[in-house]
Order: sequence, then C-alpha cells, then structure tokens
Amino acid sequence: MTVSDLSSLTGITYLEAASVQYGIDFTPDELAELDKWHEKAHPWTFTLTTCNGTEEFWYFTGPAITDDPTVPELIASLVIDNHYLQEDEDITYKLGKKIEANTEKCKRLFGSYWDILMFMDEDEIAKVF
Repeated sequence: MTVSDLSSLTGITYLEAASVQYGIDFTPDELAELDKWHEKAHPWTFTLTTCNGTEEFWYFTGPAITDDPTVPELIASLVIDNHYLQEDEDITYKLGKKIEANTEKCKRLFGSYWDILMFMDEDEIAKVF
C-alpha cells in the first residue's frame, strides 16, 4: 500500500487537540535508566487527543536543537520507531517494549488510521497534521 494522493486525507480531523510541554515527569527509576545522550537531550511531553481519548508521549531532541518539536515530527518519529521494531533483530528488549507501548497508544488514539500513517513518509505526515 502506498499513499501517493493525500488530497482525500487532508480533511481528516482525527487529532482534536495537541500540546507540547518542555520536560518530562520522570519517576526516580526512569531517571536512573537514562543514558548519557538522553541526560543531555531536551525532554518533551506531548499530549494528543482524538475522539478515542488522550495519550501522552515522551519525545527527546538533541542538545543542539533549539526549536520546539511539532506534532508531525512526533508522529513521524513514532512511525519510524515502529518500522525499526519490525525490521531490526538486534533491538534491545527494553527499547522494544517502549516502542510497543507507544504503538499501542497510537492504535488506541488513531484506530485504523494508524495503519495508513504507517505507510506515510515525513512529508506526507506533515500534510495531514
């Protein structure tokens, strides 16, 4: 399946609300598990709402990035993570579980539309969000 003509998709309003906030409320255990890159990175919390509910997602940007992340960047990252999970046999168990948990959140939020998003590239995702 490919999504080459997005004109019929641009009117879809699955995302009812979105917010991004600098920082993440880490538990002490989660904080202790951060690697050196994540310790230096900018932590963000996204809250997305659809007709199916509200979910929070953590998102990190590198220390050199000064712009706030956007919803299309988050969605593209979640799609890429899901592909990574399906294609990389060397993925760690812990990382795999985190990606699976985010994928389940996306499926709850977007329903069958998540399957369409999985076939979109970053530019296509940006057009619909």
